[in-house]
Amino acid sequence: MHALDYLRKPFTDERFYDALGRACRQLHERPGQATTTHDRVLAVVAELRRRERQERDRIVIQDRESRTYRVLRSREIDWIEAKDGGVLIHVGKQKYRARLTLTDVEVQLDPGSFMRIHRSRIVNRSRITEIKHLWNHEYVVTLTCGRSLGTGRTYRHAVEAFLAFG
Repeated sequence: MHALDYLRKPFTDERFYDALGRACRQLHERPGQATTTHDRVLAVVAELRRRERQERDRIVIQDRESRTYRVLRSREIDWIEAKDGGVLIHVGKQKYRARLTLTDVEVQLDPGSFMRIHRSRIVNRSRITEIKHLWNHEYVVTLTCGRSLGTGRTYRHAVEAFLAFG
């Protein structure tokens, strides 16, 4: 792929639209190359998505006392809860504490694999074995580890979407 133009900050709207117009003209003038360029752009986007999925495949937490880092594979995590100014990550019978907010952890996780069910809880979708509907738009989610977790009404739409689409 060859550069058609180069913009340096700060640039004006006029300069941006000039560069965009030049790129469009180039694509129309060389239709065969446009397909190749288009395919290349799609390949780059696919590679970026693959890398993002790999990065979301793990969480790295630091144990400040021992000054060590622990790598937790996302697929091994059962659920995560906010507790005492940090998070507690449940992996089987192990629990790992991290000084992060639940939101910090949530953005590191693949939204297709994890679901926030409460302001203080995130669950691994693949660990859900049962969902019981309560009368007040809340649910109880049971995990493979046997743990039952209540949901909040704020997050009921996420649970309902999971029930509808899996």
